Amino acid sequence: MFKPKNSDQDLEIKTAQYQINQTKIHEDPKKQLNPATYTVIKKEKRMRIFSSIFWGSILFFSIIGILFNVFFHLESENKGIGFYILLSIPTIISFGFMTKSLIRVSGWKKAEASYRVSYSAGDSVSSSMFAEIYQSLVLKKLRMTWALIFFLTYFGLFNIIILALKDQVIEVGTNFNNAEVANGFNIHFLIDFKKRFEITFGNVNVLLIVNAIVILSFVAIYVLILLYDKKRIQDILMNLGSTENQTAVKNAVELKRKSENKAWIRTYIVIFVLVVLIPFVLILFLIYKKFIRKKT
Repeated sequence: MFKPKNSDQDLEIKTAQYQINQTKIHEDPKKQLNPATYTVIKKEKRMRIFSSIFWGSILFFSIIGILFNVFFHLESENKGIGFYILLSIPTIISFGFMTKSLIRVSGWKKAEASYRVSYSAGDSVSSSMFAEIYQSLVLKKLRMTWALIFFLTYFGLFNIIILALKDQVIEVGTNFNNAEVANGFNIHFLIDFKKRFEITFGNVNVLLIVNAIVILSFVAIYVLILLYDKKRIQDILMNLGSTENQTAVKNAVELKRKSENKAWIRTYIVIFVLVVLIPFVLILFLIYKKFIRKKT
C-alpha cells in the first residue's frame, strides 16, 4: 500500500507556517517583544489611528454637506430641512466615535507601555491584554451586525415610504359642512406628499439616489471590516498562549456574546413592534375603514 509523504501533523505545521509567512512581520525597535507580538501591537495601534481618521472624515464631509445644503437652498422656498435632519445624524455619530477613537489611541499607548513592562518581567497577566482585544473584536462584530440590521430596517423603511408616497395626495377624514361642525367633532384634511417632500427634502429623486448609495456604502464597509477583523482575530489568538488558554478565552467570550445577542434580539423585537408593527396595523385599519384614502 502507498503511504502519504506528509502526515496530518506535518500539514498542520506547514499550514500554520504559511499563515505566518503571509503576515508581514515587524521587528520591535526596542528589542523587548518578539516580532509576531510586536506586529500585532503595531497593527492594533494603526487601527485605532485609522479609526480616528475615518470618523473624522465622516464628520468633515457631513459638515460640508450641511454647508452645501445651506448655500444650495439659500434663496429657495424649499429649505431642505430634511437634509439637515439626515446629515445631523452622521455628524453627531461620527463626532462621538471620533472622540472615542482618540481616547482609545491615548489609552493604547499606555496599555502598550504597561504590556512591555509585564512582558519583560515575565508576568503571565500580560496576555490578558490580547484576551481583552479578542473580546472587543468579537463583541464589535456582534454590535456592528445589529447596528446594520437596525439601520437597514428603519432607514430602508424610511426610503420605501418616501418612494411610495412621493407622488401621492392622501385624504384623511370625511367631508363635512358647517352644521356637522356645530353638532359634533370631525376631521378632514389633505396631505400633498409631493409638495411636502419638496419643501422638506428638495429634489426627492436625488434624495432616494443618495440614500441608496449610502446603504450600499454601509454594507460594503461592513463586509470589509468583518473580513479584516477576521484576520485580526487570528493574529490575536496566536498571542493567547497555549491551546488550553485559547479555548478558555474563546468559551468565556462566547458566553458574553450569546448573552448580549439575546438582549439585542429582545430590544429589536420590542422596538419593531412599537415603532413599526402597531402603527402599520393601525394605518391598515384606518385604510380599511376608508378614513385614510387616496385622493381621486
